[in-house]
Amino acid sequence: MELFMIYVIFIVPLLLLLTGLFMYKYPPNKINRIIGYRTCKSMKNKEMWDLANRYCGKVWLSLSQISFLITTLLFILFHFKIITFTENILLIIVFGQLTIMLLSVLIIEHKLKNIQNL
Repeated sequence: MELFMIYVIFIVPLLLLLTGLFMYKYPPNKINRIIGYRTCKSMKNKEMWDLANRYCGKVWLSLSQISFLITTLLFILFHFKIITFTENILLIIVFGQLTIMLLSVLIIEHKLKNIQNL
């Protein structure tokens, strides 16, 4: 069971990587309310939509690398019994990974704000 829970910490970075690759290579063509980076600023016009979705993919690729690095380091520490693995630590790690993911919203919105002000 403990081994399964340790591998669970790689789910968020993996999803961030795969989604980032998809968003960067194949961003949604049309503004829609189902898929893509959807905020008021990004849905303002087609130019903002394209920029936001492609930039979101780029940011998620970068953040997935950071998240993978931190997660791998923690995995190594768990493997060599330097850190004891518990359910509470799993929750803290996943919460930290999700925080990194949500950080992308601030980064992307800041970029859109700067573009909008030009």
